[in-house]
Amino acid sequence: HDTGKVLDSSPYVVALAVLLVFILSPMILCGNSLILTALYRFKRLRTPSNYLIISLASSDLGAGVFLPVGMYMELTSEHGLPSSLCLLPYCFGIFVCSASIIVMAAISVDRFTSLAQPLRYNNLITHNSMERYILMFWLYSGLVSLTPLVYSQCISRVPITTCAFLA
Repeated sequence: HDTGKVLDSSPYVVALAVLLVFILSPMILCGNSLILTALYRFKRLRTPSNYLIISLASSDLGAGVFLPVGMYMELTSEHGLPSSLCLLPYCFGIFVCSASIIVMAAISVDRFTSLAQPLRYNNLITHNSMERYILMFWLYSGLVSLTPLVYSQCISRVPITTCAFLA
């Protein structure tokens, strides 16, 4: 018997998933808010390397906001909404997660550069260059996040019948 819900598994699995989201989401929001607050309040912490930490905390904050919305959409799989409206929350999730992954890779490159080129590091990694890199990371993440919309509107001929990622 099909109820139209994507997560028709056992109630225990659904309860565990909901519990994890409602435990993790506030922790993610509080932890990253504390990081952003500390970096905002103390000017000494505003180094080029910490710009990457600010960017990572911002993207993770977005992921913490997306978790409950994504869980709700998976559990209810709303019917009757336009496909672009169904995809927008997932595009946002892809946006913040891809930004997070790119920034984590950039942090590792930054740390490697500081170890491999310690004398040249301050000339290579400046506030302006780091701001430009971070802008490029977020713009690229934005482009990546638009692919589901582009695919659904331009390429795919299969209509979206439910607002669920796993449908």
